[in-house]
Amino acid sequence: MGIIGLKEYDSSLTIVKDWLTDLKTELYLSNDDDAYAVLRAVFHSLRNIFVLEQAIQFGSKLPLLLAGTYYENWNLENKPAPVENEVDFYNLVLQQLVGREDYNPIFMTKCVFKVITNKLEEGNIDQLKKYIPEHLHGLLPEETRV
Repeated sequence: MGIIGLKEYDSSLTIVKDWLTDLKTELYLSNDDDAYAVLRAVFHSLRNIFVLEQAIQFGSKLPLLLAGTYYENWNLENKPAPVENEVDFYNLVLQQLVGREDYNPIFMTKCVFKVITNKLEEGNIDQLKKYIPEHLHGLLPEETRV
């Protein structure tokens, strides 16, 4: 029997650990809590710049427990958030990193996007590129921008 005892949740927990392990490596972090905080901050920032349909579509492509993180505390007021450039997006990420304001949101965001693009299927990455405004494509890893 797995950790939780439900096959779907145990499988999703394994996937989350895998994402966090990869993210810790990219970020040079040593613990899951910090990696999770960064992943959550970028997820919430992404979710908040998408129009409703895009936000739902992207969330539906995430593994079960990561989708829960993505949708956590979602408020539809003032969405999508006005983001005119990458600096605006990085500021959204920094606002989500409560207690970790010394983290570099540029580095953190780029690492999360690298993990996302490594973990999601190719079609889902193409969909993500369509959802992200063109003026923010610099957030994506260089090899996926084409």
